[in-house]
Amino acid sequence: MIAGMRAILATAACLATSIAAAQPADDHAGRGYQLAADGQLEAALVEFQAAYQATREPQLLFAMGRIHALRGDCVRANDHFQRFLATQPGPKAVEAATAEIEKCKPAPIAIAPDPDPDAVPDAVPDAPPPARARPARRSFAGALAHDRFAQLGAATALATGGLVVYGLYLSCWDGVCTGSYGDFADRRDRAPTIAIATGVVGAAAGALLVTGIVRVALRPDDEAGFDVSVAPTPGGAAVGVAGTF
Repeated sequence: MIAGMRAILATAACLATSIAAAQPADDHAGRGYQLAADGQLEAALVEFQAAYQATREPQLLFAMGRIHALRGDCVRANDHFQRFLATQPGPKAVEAATAEIEKCKPAPIAIAPDPDPDAVPDAVPDAPPPARARPARRSFAGALAHDRFAQLGAATALATGGLVVYGLYLSCWDGVCTGSYGDFADRRDRAPTIAIATGVVGAAAGALLVTGIVRVALRPDDEAGFDVSVAPTPGGAAVGVAGTF
């Protein structure tokens, strides 16, 4: 950096015939060159700016340009070099300033191109419909236990069992009838009625259970049931039944 400052001093000496005559009493320019040589770039820049405000000497533009270049601020450095060239210095000064501009290149700024107003935006594909959760497949027995007809059939079957036991009691199934003859005659008279009721209730229980079984077997909601397939055979057709039991 000190070598660079010495180059500044040498170039400035070539550009100005007498800097001391154009400086105010406090000699801002002289202190600026000294501070630059000591590596105090910020303080040197302040002194050069003060000197330029007082004298408008072109070589101070070159010196400030070099300070900005050493600080890495190529935008301000090249601005000062261009302003220096605008003062129409000598050929060597022009060559030195041009070389400094070539050395100090501002970092490129990435700018996104403007969107083409005539461009057709890419079609956004429609989002696929959400996957429908498939209900858990129940076993056949579990599905049958939740069927209303099967539940009513089971309850009716229990009632049928109760009627059967009562009918056996009326018929003295163990061969021993207790009580008086009048009690025996009364039970004998009631036995046919209970038998008919037992048959009716039992038929209803069977019908309800069969209905529940058929409903579960043919249910289309895949909760339970059978998969039935038919395949042709040489003698007719084969029926396959698959399901969870």
